[in-house]
Amino acid sequence: MNRSTASSYRIRAPTRRLTLNPGIRFDHVAAWVPQECQPTTTWVNGQCFAAVNSPTIPTLLNAAPRFSFIYDVKGDGRTAVKGTANVYYTGIDSNYPSRVNPYAPVSTSITCWTDGNKDGIPQPSEIGFNFATKTINPGCGSPFQFGNSNIYDPNLKRPLSVEFSIGMQHELPGNIVVSGTYFRRDYWRAIGSTNSALSPANWVPVTYTAPENGQAVTAYSLGSASYQSLNACTGIGACILWGNHSDRGNYFNGLDITVNKRMSNHFSVNSGVSLSSNRNRKQYRPDNPNLNLFVGGPASTNVPVSFKLTGIYQAPYGVQLATNLQSFAGTPEQSTYNLTKTQIPSLILLSGSTLTVPVNQRGTTSLPQVTMVDLALSRDFRFGEGKFRLSPKMEFFNLGNAAATTARSVVLNGTGSSIYQNPSTVLNPRMLRLTLQTSF
Repeated sequence: MNRSTASSYRIRAPTRRLTLNPGIRFDHVAAWVPQECQPTTTWVNGQCFAAVNSPTIPTLLNAAPRFSFIYDVKGDGRTAVKGTANVYYTGIDSNYPSRVNPYAPVSTSITCWTDGNKDGIPQPSEIGFNFATKTINPGCGSPFQFGNSNIYDPNLKRPLSVEFSIGMQHELPGNIVVSGTYFRRDYWRAIGSTNSALSPANWVPVTYTAPENGQAVTAYSLGSASYQSLNACTGIGACILWGNHSDRGNYFNGLDITVNKRMSNHFSVNSGVSLSSNRNRKQYRPDNPNLNLFVGGPASTNVPVSFKLTGIYQAPYGVQLATNLQSFAGTPEQSTYNLTKTQIPSLILLSGSTLTVPVNQRGTTSLPQVTMVDLALSRDFRFGEGKFRLSPKMEFFNLGNAAATTARSVVLNGTGSSIYQNPSTVLNPRMLRLTLQTSF
């Protein structure tokens, strides 16, 4: 289904201080679904489904250029300017053809049952189903819906990321290397779905005042219960259109500053500070305005500031001490509210009995900062001219026993364990691990 070739070349520029490394990668994706047949069962008649291939499943051909350079500023190998400009295409997996596969598991519900013998077990003669014709009796449920409601945009393109970086690295006396690098990454052409049977005309705004904080919660309800069938494309064929939506992508800006000391004088240190911003674009969904509420803002994985330090110290008597310190800001949260017909009697939902909508911009609140220290002590003992080695090791994880919350409820009207800002995950407590390794 997926074939790719890549080539790159290292080029010496006219000046010996500059090295160029251009390249290009070609990817070809051709996906298909073979003909498949549904056997006759107690509930359905057998049928066959034709093979699905191009153009129903668009063929994707892409060329991804790659480029990097290194410039030795003084020609002594101690100060270098580095940069990259690359295009990366998102991987395509088995979901790509399976979205439009008409042969897939289906289910339905039979709502008519008369328990004539009062045994609590549905008998074939007691349920609203005709086993001779393999059809559900009128008024007793919807028939099994084989086929597929998905369709691809014939102009579909493969999603891609465009990344640039520029930085400088300098070696100081004492085997110390300092570097700073700026990164920019943009994600374009995300593949997403839109229900073409629904439009803004199918929706009406509703408002509910949350008793928890007095906030007016705005959401959108279907204007008529008859529109609910449009959610499943009932009677109208494939209406779930899969295409490219760059407004559902994101962009990243980051600055990494590192200070590393190579092993000398019995110790080495690797440290770095990362300043970053990972933000979502403001998407627009014509099929469901509830998905347009409080969009944009930082991505759920955004960590604006993080610091890491690892070090190794070769102590006397062959003892080695290793430490790992990391501290990073908590990820941004977005509060939500659960709406039901009990709160808004006129509320008509696409499906289910609850509508969950955001009530603020992501990042209005954030998880607390996390700071952890790990420590390890080890020593090698050699016996018999070094042929037998015994290596005990003692490791402390979360040495300071930090108990920062790493996940919590964001539902304003949550109940039980889902009460607003109730922690659901915290850091693992301090842990000691003792190991003994032998080799001979």
